[in-house]
Order: sequence, then structure tokens, then C-alpha cells
Amino acid sequence: MENSIELDLENCNVRPVEEVKKYFDDNGFSGLPDEFLEFYAKYNGGCGFYEPNKDSSGVLSGLDDEDFYISLYTIDEILQLNEDHDIDNILIFGSDGGGEALGFDREKQEYFVIPFIDIGVEKPDYLGKTASEFLVRLYKNF
Repeated sequence: MENSIELDLENCNVRPVEEVKKYFDDNGFSGLPDEFLEFYAKYNGGCGFYEPNKDSSGVLSGLDDEDFYISLYTIDEILQLNEDHDIDNILIFGSDGGGEALGFDREKQEYFVIPFIDIGVEKPDYLGKTASEFLVRLYKNF
């Protein structure tokens, strides 16, 4: 994966990428990019703090008192949450542990953040086309 990232998250339920792709495809979320599927296969259900410092290899890393919290839902939770909100082309996949939803717009092929209360009402803040870009901008903007 060109924009490879490494996060030190707890409770990750690692699954094969093919299984993750099939699960999303079989449940009405086909067309997700390989980069998203690879990210989710690795960090499915993970949570923890991160600070996106890039080392010489371009890998996101670093943990200290200035870290940002991220909580990624399990695939089952993603499907239930998105069924509850019923918004076309939007896939909510996590949160900042507070009031912000983390998502992916399948039509625009971009990651975004939006307050949970505004889902389906307001436009989200688009923060990147790759998980790496999204996580760096998320950290810098919030």
C-alpha cells in the first residue's frame, strides 16, 4: 500500500482483506477502495491515542501526552450504524471518542469528519483521499 500507516491501537480485530471486502460488498457497501479495505482489515474495532508523526519511512507513529483519540467501529457496528442513519454513499466507521463521526464518502472517495448530530443535515469536513492524509489532517484540525 503506497500510503502505508502504522497505528498503535488496542482491540484490533485483524481480518484478511478479502474477507473484509466480501463482508462490505455482501452488505451493500461495494466499491470501497483497496486502501480503505486494507486499513480496515488491519484496524477493525481498534481504539487508542495517536500522534501522526512521520518517520523517514513515511509511517505514522508516536505516542505522548499530545495524542489524539480515535475509535474505529467493528465491521458489524459499521453496518448497524450506517443502517440506522441510512445515508447514501456515506460510510461512518469511527469516532474521536466525543461528538465527531469519522467517515468515508463512497461517491467522492474521500475521508471526512462531521459532528454526529449533523449527519445527513450538514456537509462534512473532507480531510483526505487516503487514510494517512485523513489522520494527519484530523489531528491538525481538531
